[in-house]
Amino acid sequence: MKTYIKRYLVGAGILVAAIAISMVVKIEVIPPDHTRLILERSSRVFISPPCFNQAVISNNLSESTLKKAKELEYIADSACTEQSLTAVHKSLLLACLEQIGLSKGNWNW
Repeated sequence: MKTYIKRYLVGAGILVAAIAISMVVKIEVIPPDHTRLILERSSRVFISPPCFNQAVISNNLSESTLKKAKELEYIADSACTEQSLTAVHKSLLLACLEQIGLSKGNWNW
């Protein structure tokens, strides 16, 4: 067999092995800092969009990010919001696809 064919086969084998390993290995993924949240400024709490209809709110609302809510030291308004922002375990491959924007994450509201 020619040398370049052996190189391609070895390279393809390494690539397949790397993809298989990345599908098996699980990592913990936390919500990114740019995750959208709703700030309830009167009560100094934040609400995740999936929990908005359940929240007790005033008219003093604004849209912001998780990073800004942490900077302002706001707290979660309910257990629903806390649960929606908990870390999840995903395969390394899926986490990488989400990071580069080829797949939707849990916090794309």
